[in-house]
This record gives sequence, C-alpha cells and structure tokens, in this order.
Amino acid sequence: HEAWRPVSAEALKSAHTLAGTSATVGFTALRDLAHALESVLEVLGAPAPALDDGQRALLDETLDCAARMLQRFAVSDLAPSEPGLVARLEALREQLAAHEPDSDGAMFDPGFEDAFDAPALTQAAPPPLEEVIEAPDAAPAPVPDIGGAVFAAALVVLAVCEVLHV
Repeated sequence: HEAWRPVSAEALKSAHTLAGTSATVGFTALRDLAHALESVLEVLGAPAPALDDGQRALLDETLDCAARMLQRFAVSDLAPSEPGLVARLEALREQLAAHEPDSDGAMFDPGFEDAFDAPALTQAAPPPLEEVIEAPDAAPAPVPDIGGAVFAAALVVLAVCEVLHV
C-alpha cells in the first residue's frame, strides 16, 4: 500500500452507517460522534493531507470513545454526549479542509496509513467494561421498548465495529 493512501471508502461507509444506525435507535451521543468522524474522514480523501501526532491522537481518541459507547450500548446503557470531542473533530475537519496540498504533494503523510491500518487499531484493546461503567447508585431508568429495532440496530453496530476493528 502507498503510505499516502486516502481514507478507504469502507471506512467512510462504516462511519456513515454507525451514525445512521445510532440515529435510528435514538443514540444521539454516538450519532453525533460518528457523524463528526465521518466529516473528518471525508476531508481525508485523495489527496490525503498530512496529519500531525496530535491530529492522529484525536482520531485514536474518537475510536476509543466510540468503542466505549458501544460497550455501554451492549448492556442497555446509553453513554453521555461528548460535545468537546465532537467540537474538536469539527475543528480538525475545518482545519484540514482549509489546507490545500502543495504542488509537490507536501501534504502527503507517510505515517497516516500505519496509524490507521487494521492491525494497528486492534493492538490496543478497549478497557474492560467494569472500568467504563460505574456501578449505579440507584436502579437505572427503564429503557423504552422499541421492539426488534434495537436488536436489528445492535447487529448493524456490531457489523460496523467489526469493519472498523473496534
């Protein structure tokens, strides 16, 4: 693979599907995060702009946050919104969109592919569920019964996680 390879269509589709599926089941926190990630990935198409370590760290943080949200969803708990993280992704998208590549291709970043290649994403396992979810002080609020829609959405979310290697 070329080191300057832009984001794959599969990664973009996965972020889009995660945003849409999350919206379908009313999981607005994950919908907002996935939509912001999708917007950044759209800007990372050809020609792929260079990302610095901080920008890469933001994308790693986003994937970790989405994984934690999905872990909570798996036990019928909706994670809270992450407006600060979403705002940072939106700022990154604007920053990258405003950057035009130099005629010599100076925006290409040889480390981008390595940072987001599937093996690299799967090396760091998400934290154990016990570290993500605190024991409730009181009984959780009842989750509205929306029938098979949640089950179907959960299957789609799991498929998206598999594609994203979350």
